[in-house]
Amino acid sequence: MSEIRDVVEKGAADYLGAVPHLVAGLTAYVLDHRKTGGFLQACLENDFTAAALRADHQSAPAFQAIGLFLHHSTPRECHGSKEKVAAWLSGEVVASSAPLIEEVANVAIVAEGATPDALPPPTTRGNLPPDTEDVEGPMHPGGTEEDA
Repeated sequence: MSEIRDVVEKGAADYLGAVPHLVAGLTAYVLDHRKTGGFLQACLENDFTAAALRADHQSAPAFQAIGLFLHHSTPRECHGSKEKVAAWLSGEVVASSAPLIEEVANVAIVAEGATPDALPPPTTRGNLPPDTEDVEGPMHPGGTEEDA
């Protein structure tokens, strides 16, 4: 459990350090299975609309940081759907292993010929799965209204 705690606490500081109440809420949720507020719960449940409606002036700008934190620094068993969040809160589910997304990404990149010291920092697209593509649409450069 201490390995998971280390990864979660480092990820929270790296990604969410500028928003202390999010750090406290998410680390308590992941490490101690404590319920969060409505905004964070919606983020954990992967409910973008509910999260957007519940975000306050400090939380709204942190959407990307929350997504990066969840993806890179938390066990996948604790987020992604209402069912996963309910199971995590009930204690029925525990982390099967430490969140090592960065290690997995490093192996994939090294397999493609890059050296580990040339890997991108965790806040860049370089750590997303290789099958993840950029999104084009009205809110993204190069998108059109037809993409909406």
